[in-house]
Amino acid sequence: MVDLPGGTQGTTKCILEFKINSPAGCPGGSYGVSRASLILFWIFLIFALYFILGTVYNIKQNNISGKEAIPNIEFWRTFPSLVQDGMATTVAASTKVVNKIKSKISGGHSAYNEI
Repeated sequence: MVDLPGGTQGTTKCILEFKINSPAGCPGGSYGVSRASLILFWIFLIFALYFILGTVYNIKQNNISGKEAIPNIEFWRTFPSLVQDGMATTVAASTKVVNKIKSKISGGHSAYNEI
């Protein structure tokens, strides 16, 4: 049923049909696990093992407890600032390259020229 102007109702025989060719729509069919999913799974597994085994080793062998038992804790504490510095450097270098390209395209007469 479709609302018509004036609050009356009418009927329509619209039929929408969608066709998507994919093995995922068939019983038992799918694309399977992608290569990227497998890589991410193994990276996650390796990091998890690194943290778990490293922490257990530090607790048992080095008698370290708490957060200090996490392997390479000082590196992980500074990691966010390292990523931030790396991103800032990448953005600065990319901006410099883009400005250089814009300068060449405009024949050297641009407000984007290097300083």
